Amino acid sequence: MIGDRKADEIDETEPIHSAPPRFVGIVGVPRCGSTMVGSYLGLGGRAIFVGEATRFRLQYDRVGRCGCGEQIPSCGFWQSVLRHGGELPESDTDYSAIASILRSAIELSGASLLIDSSKSAVSALALAEHLGWDSTILMVVRDPRGHVISVHQGWRAKRTNDADPDWALLARVTGSWWKHQALDTWRLRIPRRCRLVKYDKFEKDPARETGVHGPLVDGEVPFNHSIAGNPSRKTPNRAIAGDVRWHSMPPLKQLAVFVLGLPFTAIYRYPPIASFSVGRRKAHLR
Repeated sequence: MIGDRKADEIDETEPIHSAPPRFVGIVGVPRCGSTMVGSYLGLGGRAIFVGEATRFRLQYDRVGRCGCGEQIPSCGFWQSVLRHGGELPESDTDYSAIASILRSAIELSGASLLIDSSKSAVSALALAEHLGWDSTILMVVRDPRGHVISVHQGWRAKRTNDADPDWALLARVTGSWWKHQALDTWRLRIPRRCRLVKYDKFEKDPARETGVHGPLVDGEVPFNHSIAGNPSRKTPNRAIAGDVRWHSMPPLKQLAVFVLGLPFTAIYRYPPIASFSVGRRKAHLR
């Protein structure tokens, strides 16, 4: 099993031969739930979730933390990857070098499925092309009101202690969400290059929404060397929480975000305002 192979036990001269490798690139606006989706997929047998691979050079230079807790430059697994043939990228768009890192990672881990959550449609398509593997692009979409609340509570609320996002933040974040939907729809949805994953459906039935079925592990995550992403990547076996925090927003603000998000809020069939009967749901990664 992948998790049984520690970094210092990897024989770099004899890569493990496994099934033909597959690549899953996760695309979406920041705070869309991509880390949770990637972590779920990474729980499958012979699968590795590498987080945001395009940020490898940034994390390496900043001595960022790997999902295992070690600093990226001193992580035994990533050291082995670089020694085995992975090239240190010059930037986050050096896709040739990033692809070489991903090839080395999947060879040394013995996995057959590699999941990247760099979020950018351009990056996902570029990496898929450079890798030349059987590839799937997942476009993760979250209700824009959940996105607004996540940005507010993760950044502004810590500075202002305000319970609700102000109108300026609401408009700015919703505008960013709309732009991402427009660009990703043009690049991915219209040419049918991806599978749409709605986070509100993912939290209820992850396997059905992602289209990935297979053996999942319970308890300890077998392989966790994610490069960058939400801090939750360090505990990817936690419960999937329902996206309901935005239900406490004033109805007028809920409606305003819905209107600003048109036509995408209607296309994704989000309600104009939250139903008061909707309660909090949790599903465990089992």
